[in-house]
Amino acid sequence: MADRKGLGAMQEKEETYNGFWKQIGCTLSVIAILGIISVIVIGLYMLFQGF
Repeated sequence: MADRKGLGAMQEKEETYNGFWKQIGCTLSVIAILGIISVIVIGLYMLFQGF
């Protein structure tokens, strides 16, 4: 019984660890997308300001 509980605790720890990395991945991809969009917007704005 004790062994089973230990295994369950380890599995739970691994799940939260994976969730943590998933969250970081989502945040980074959102930041990357926003960065790309802002670069495009600034580029178009400067292009129109030039003409």
